[in-house]
Amino acid sequence: MKLNRIGNKLGLVGAFGVVLAVGMVANQIVSEKKVTEATATADRYQSVAESALLAHVDLRQVQLRARKIRLARNVAEVDTSLGEMRGFDESGQKNAGAAYQSAVKPENKERFRKVKALMAEFSAGVDELGKVQKQALAQIDKRTEVSGGWTKEMDAMLASPVLARLDEREAIEKQLHRADAKLNLMRAQVWRFGATGDPSIPRRDRQDQGRGGGDPQAGRELVRRQGIPDGPFGTADDCRQVRRRQR
Repeated sequence: MKLNRIGNKLGLVGAFGVVLAVGMVANQIVSEKKVTEATATADRYQSVAESALLAHVDLRQVQLRARKIRLARNVAEVDTSLGEMRGFDESGQKNAGAAYQSAVKPENKERFRKVKALMAEFSAGVDELGKVQKQALAQIDKRTEVSGGWTKEMDAMLASPVLARLDEREAIEKQLHRADAKLNLMRAQVWRFGATGDPSIPRRDRQDQGRGGGDPQAGRELVRRQGIPDGPFGTADDCRQVRRRQR
């Protein structure tokens, strides 16, 4: 067979064209597969990034609700913030779980597993904070009620015409004013402790109590000797009980 014949040459060119076409098709298939895999990987990384960002936003919202609970002025505000916190916690857990499922590397999966656990722990702490804040608000309401009763009783006692006729009037008034000053100091210390959390304040308060001076018990004894009810001194005991529960 002669290769220089035109028919043979055309046949060889056709065969080469077929091989080239098959090669191009194979290359296209391989390229499309690689592109598909790269796109899927990029989508997974994008999904991880988006889920992680959303989980971070949810966690930040949980932290803000914790701050709102600490600053709440009534139980309704605490309940509202707790409800919002639980919603953000659920969303954060969902987004962290989605990031865990989409993560490719084992170390990243472990990170998101820890994130979920820490979020659950933090949210449980915020729940506990809400319970404590409700108790604190209840004590504040009680303290306000007792303080109002003290002021009312004190004013009534000082304005009483009976007091003006007593032989020990000056001593009783002195004890009343001392007790009133001590209660005002207690109010200031409670407010300062609530604002700063300084652990030395309750200790200094106990030391002040040990020094005496203006103790309601002394005023009560003077008043009882004159045949007058306890008046504000009974209220002082209530106030001291409230203060102890707030520590």
